[in-house]
Amino acid sequence: MHDQTISLSLLRLGIDVLRTAAQAASALPLLACLTFLIGRRGHAQLCTAGARTLAWTALILSPAGLLVIAGDFALIVMRLRTMGQNVFMPSLFEPGILPFTASALLWGTGMLLTAALSTWPFRHAPAEPNAAPPAKAAVWLSLAAALIFFATYATAIWPFAGLPDGMTHLQAAGLVLRDSLHRWFFALCPAGVFASLVLWARRETLHALEKDNTVKNGAARWCALWPIAGGLPHALSEWGMVLGILLHHEMPPWLAPRMAAAILLTGVIVAYAFLLAHKNAIDRAPLFAAGAFCYFLSALMPALFSLAKAF
Repeated sequence: MHDQTISLSLLRLGIDVLRTAAQAASALPLLACLTFLIGRRGHAQLCTAGARTLAWTALILSPAGLLVIAGDFALIVMRLRTMGQNVFMPSLFEPGILPFTASALLWGTGMLLTAALSTWPFRHAPAEPNAAPPAKAAVWLSLAAALIFFATYATAIWPFAGLPDGMTHLQAAGLVLRDSLHRWFFALCPAGVFASLVLWARRETLHALEKDNTVKNGAARWCALWPIAGGLPHALSEWGMVLGILLHHEMPPWLAPRMAAAILLTGVIVAYAFLLAHKNAIDRAPLFAAGAFCYFLSALMPALFSLAKAF
């Protein structure tokens, strides 16, 4: 039993590592779409190159989404078996399995759209300085990929097995939409973290593409904006829950990892806020590293607590 608990904790840790990459992949096409659009206001060449890099990053990270779906299913099966239940491989289209099947099919579609976007024949030297960098089709393609990835958040929690008593389909749709939007908006945080890391890793390419330091630092701030935008609402929600419990009750054991994750997420926001405000953001390696480290540790904190408890 002890070995099974450790195995479950290790599996959960591995899934959470992959989930971080999958969350980033689900929001990066949206960032690529927005980057395309701001290219219409100038610096089209830089925005086009940046959007294509975001698309490639999403494509590289996107297989993690399929592994997360498979891992979540395996985790449920392992938990049922530790409870002494015999689990047989059901049909992929049974109501209880449909959230995994639908999510996998949609995620695969999103991967195909992202692959098409990353190989799109972009126009790198527009004739006019303010011309739109990509064709309109590339903008729509990035938006379609983003929406397909968003749909996987909804299918993962849709009650295919049946609605609770007294709940209508409209009420269920409203609850699922609200929760999916919350999760997808938070995915902007890891998307911004990965975008910032890729930008910093490719800063020499950026220096060769753009000589104006103001523009380069603007690109760094653009990437730093999204960990703050995605992380701040989630951090406020978590702190509200933590403080509400601590002010009225003793701290339950399950609250410790949530509070630790909230503290680290606050560190993410602070690090990227300093990066956003810095005049020479592109060369601030310690801030890039601190923000990324705090985010990854925050995302893994519940699994790390579970693993420590198992030992």
